[in-house]
Amino acid sequence: MARDMYGFALLTSQEDTVSQRSLDAAWAAARKMANAWKGVDMELVRSNEPLAIDPKRFQSLKFLVRKGIPYELRASQWHHMSGAAARQVAAGPGYYASLAQVKALSVNSLLTLNEELSPGVFMFRSHPLFKKQEGMDAVRRLLCAYVQHNPTGYFRGLAHIAGFLLIVMGLENEEHAFWVLATLLEDKLFGYCHGQAA
Repeated sequence: MARDMYGFALLTSQEDTVSQRSLDAAWAAARKMANAWKGVDMELVRSNEPLAIDPKRFQSLKFLVRKGIPYELRASQWHHMSGAAARQVAAGPGYYASLAQVKALSVNSLLTLNEELSPGVFMFRSHPLFKKQEGMDAVRRLLCAYVQHNPTGYFRGLAHIAGFLLIVMGLENEEHAFWVLATLLEDKLFGYCHGQAA
């Protein structure tokens, strides 16, 4: 068996061909899935209703979701499919911005948030997004907004959920991440996540 200068086994030309074929098949499947999602994405973007589609279309959407939402569409799909877009429209423009003010929080709430975001506690501290101050500021704003939106809904570990949503949705969709967080905690998860104060 041929080895490289570091001692790792080199692929033979036959193994290389098989690897290339499986890679090509994976890329073809990914392109097919992305094309299938394009129509769904446009349909949901036009409508602010969470799932305002007929039952037959719902079955095909359910199939697509179970196969996986392409990364580039995930933020918009989570925002629309969860019902967060409808909540955002109902709350009106500027609602998130008015809540995201750190100075509006009580001292106890600020101490709790700062403790949650400390280097030894916040598990995403090593992620590139949160190595920069703008990433940490976004998590802090998201948590501040949620504490003011639902004063009894904060619980330990919420920073991890907020951080994950920001990783998936991106800093440019911070307000969408807030609405997905609120929808997730208040509409989708069990009652023990809603109304449990820290």
